[in-house]
Amino acid sequence: MDAELSQQMSCLLGRIQYKWFREFHRNESLPGNAEIRHRLLEVHRQNPGYGDHLRRLIGCQITSVRQFNELQFGFDMTGLLDRLEKEPWSSARFLEIQGLPPPFEACQGIFIYQHTLAGSGKVYVITLYDEANFPNGGRMKVRASQAEPEPFLSVLTKSGYHHLSLEEVQTDFDDIHPQIKIGLLALHCLDQEKTTMSQTLAEARRADMPRRSLFPPPSDPICDGLIAGVENGAVQCTKLTIPSADIEPADFDHALLYPSGLIKPVMRELKAGNRYEILLYWKESSFKMSDDYAMYLAYRALGMPQIPAVVMGCYPEYVYGSGLKGGKELLPNIGYQFQPRAPDDKKTRLRILDARLHRELGPTRLDRFYDLIFQFHRLLDNPLTLEKALHKLILSGAKMFESNHIRVHTEVRFARRHRADLALQSDKENRGTVLIELKRANLPIFTKNGSQYAHVTRAFQQVEDWMRFWREHPSDVPAPLDPTIAPTGVVIMGRSTFLTEDEKRRLTSLNSNRRIQLFTYDDLLARVEQYVAMMS
Repeated sequence: MDAELSQQMSCLLGRIQYKWFREFHRNESLPGNAEIRHRLLEVHRQNPGYGDHLRRLIGCQITSVRQFNELQFGFDMTGLLDRLEKEPWSSARFLEIQGLPPPFEACQGIFIYQHTLAGSGKVYVITLYDEANFPNGGRMKVRASQAEPEPFLSVLTKSGYHHLSLEEVQTDFDDIHPQIKIGLLALHCLDQEKTTMSQTLAEARRADMPRRSLFPPPSDPICDGLIAGVENGAVQCTKLTIPSADIEPADFDHALLYPSGLIKPVMRELKAGNRYEILLYWKESSFKMSDDYAMYLAYRALGMPQIPAVVMGCYPEYVYGSGLKGGKELLPNIGYQFQPRAPDDKKTRLRILDARLHRELGPTRLDRFYDLIFQFHRLLDNPLTLEKALHKLILSGAKMFESNHIRVHTEVRFARRHRADLALQSDKENRGTVLIELKRANLPIFTKNGSQYAHVTRAFQQVEDWMRFWREHPSDVPAPLDPTIAPTGVVIMGRSTFLTEDEKRRLTSLNSNRRIQLFTYDDLLARVEQYVAMMS
């Protein structure tokens, strides 16, 4: 057994993930990313809900181990729900509970992730696994929403979900099913761990000088002088939250060269919900940071618009507020020797810095395409999905193809009467313009006698009107579209999975005899999947 596999098998989460890998990978070694993506895509096609669950489970990297007797009973359920809504988890988590009493196996795994409700609030999906019965497990959902608090708890049974109110659970907590009780205790434990982890990791960060000495920051006499002033009571500190765009590193060269391997562990801490303050001071027109490059760069790499900070000395209070005032007790307790170096061009150098962080630490283009495909499957699987949601997702996908030669436009208006949902234009070798009309995915295309529905005819006519306007009024084609590039038309509507074989042949014939093509959403998704397969 190789070292990577040995590490995988050392915890319950790893063994569960390995069991799933073994379903499609015959070798003893772990499968590669391409194989995992391919298999997840197959599962998503068949069952988007289960595919989303598996994708989160396979990608889960946060696991904790607790003894059953360490779990806290009698916690404040209302306070927990408030935290879960206001401070939602950014990634899935896994808790391994050992020493469980009967009727459980001695070791139980609880996998939890959240998603956003259509209205407001969050839903936390809790799945209980034991190694022997995987992939079968108990499933429940906890709703954290002040606007729509009920049903608080939904438990999956053989006949569907059974709903319980918050009052029912609080009143009869001691008597509810053991699996429900374990699931709620695990939810509380993993949420509380944010606080415990924050304290533990904060102490570790302050003591972890070997990690920092790998790439020590330059000295900064201004920062050192302010710290000395805070220590002797001559300089005041203020605890604030500062916009990321208003914070600059004291030494841009050091920030540009800072190793990504030292930033990634801090990013994992921030993704887990922990927040750490960085030490700043005001100079000229911005806040300067020379205290903790790893933390500052991790915040920027994750695109967090606001950063918690402790500001030493004076700053424009009329812009940033008065904050919490204090002395040396507010210092993050990290001492360094630094050296200042002011940037020549703030905007340019920050843009270069963000480009480097995105390049090294952001998701790959392939990852983004797979995420787009998975989202598409989930939307199409839901019959209540609105056209607006599909429009937004297709637009984000089209933007991923955008380049200097291919431009994407949305909600394009021709005079007052016409509006195209999307317009794609290319000025490269294959010059062309495509005007796209989007309709709902659950609309049928053909009647029982084989004729096209009236809403299909209207959609074709609408696109034809756009194309005629383009030909007859080229001077009124809105900028930045080039009116000299003649348009074609596309209607996207319905699902191929709802068509019979005869209707599919009919649709093919329909498209072969028209200047305007009709694609189903499944057709569009298949084209994206073919493109991604070539990238893999």
